[in-house]
Order: sequence, then structure tokens, then C-alpha cells
Amino acid sequence: MKLDQRPLLEIHNIYVGYAPEDDVIRGVSLDLSPGHIASVLGHHGSGKSTILKALFGVHPIRDGRVLYNDREITHIKPQSALKVGIAYVAQDRNIFPYMTVYENLEVGLYWHHNRRAVRSHIERTLSYFPTLTVHLKSRARTLTGAEQRLLEIARALLWEPRLLLIDEPSLNLQADMRQKVFHTIQRLNQETGLSVLMTEQNTHLGISICHRGYLLHNGRIIYEGTRDELTNNRSVIRTVLGE
Repeated sequence: MKLDQRPLLEIHNIYVGYAPEDDVIRGVSLDLSPGHIASVLGHHGSGKSTILKALFGVHPIRDGRVLYNDREITHIKPQSALKVGIAYVAQDRNIFPYMTVYENLEVGLYWHHNRRAVRSHIERTLSYFPTLTVHLKSRARTLTGAEQRLLEIARALLWEPRLLLIDEPSLNLQADMRQKVFHTIQRLNQETGLSVLMTEQNTHLGISICHRGYLLHNGRIIYEGTRDELTNNRSVIRTVLGE
């Protein structure tokens, strides 16, 4: 990041929960530079998903500040997050199984009344998802787990976000399918400049495409570093995550 360039996303000492004794996230701070990928790594139950839900306005931030593009968004709501350029792909599958792949994508543009523009926008987005183009008339439930994940990402991109939040992209996917999803995320980042903040339980995958990584343990960031720093400091990862 250039010295004169502010982070796209700044999280300052946030606490997420309804009361101090119930906080899931305790004093987390992190930055995401424009055009970068950051991975939040940790065991199941460490609080990774809660961070993304808080940033998208699903969970309340009890204390601390969040800035996006120099704008205060600490208490933003999901619809407002989408409007300012933040999209979110949740951990749980969020497709319409009995609708076709194309209909699932159309739902992502429900707010757009120009049908020609909708078709054009979907076609541009699908250029990054060749796997989906051969299944446009198929019901979404017939897709593989990886293809369903890609469908969710493609639908989120229809909002033309500057920042994409992705929760556990490799969850429940076989090894070869994980690589397909991560390759797509990396390609989108490299070719479009999309900034990505993702959570990942698979440490090796999470580190492999990130510019910066954060190790989360019991709701606190206990180590952070560049991809190279994380790769070369396996002792920290083994100590914290047991890998």
C-alpha cells in the first residue's frame, strides 16, 4: 500500500455482542488495502463469521469504529452496505434450489427494471464463471457444491461491489473443487481490482491467495502478517491452530 493511500476498509478495536459478558469479538482491528485480499483464519467458533456479519450490518457492533472508503459505517444496515459497494456471501448456502441458475442471477438484480441492462450485466459477470454458463437453464439444486458457491459469488457481484465479504468459501468442498473456487476469487481480484475480505478455516488455502492474513482466536486477533510472513512462520500457526 502506498503511504498516501488510505485503506479501503479500517476496523478499529470493535466489540461485537449485546453486552460485555456476551461479546464474541473482542477488540479486533484490521485494515484492507484497495485491490487486496485479506484472510481471517481460525478454528470453527473463533468468531470469523461474526466479523463479516457485523461489517455487513447483520450483527450489532457494540463498541469500536468501522470506516469504509473514509466513511463511517459502524452501524450500517445490509441494504445500505450494498448501496455503498459492499457485498456479502454467507457461509450457509443461499440459493433458490428450484429456480434455474439464470433465474437465481436475475434475483440478484431484482431492483433493476431495465431488462436489457440486466441481461447485459449478467453476461459480463458470467465471463468470469464459465462453469455456470453451461448450466444456465438447470435448476440450482443440480449444481455441485463448488458450482453453487460460484453462483452465490456471481450473484453478489451483480451489485458491482468494490468490497466482497466471503465467509468460508471452501466449506464442505472437496479439494479439487476448493481450488476452482479460490482460483475464481483470485482471478476476480487480479483482473477487476475487487477487494476481498474472507474468512477461512483451511489455513493453507486462506494464506495461498491473500495479501495479508489475520489469525483469530477466541474473538481476538493474536497474529497478523503478509502472505510470506505467515508462510514462513508456521510455528505460530501450529501453536494457535494446531496445524
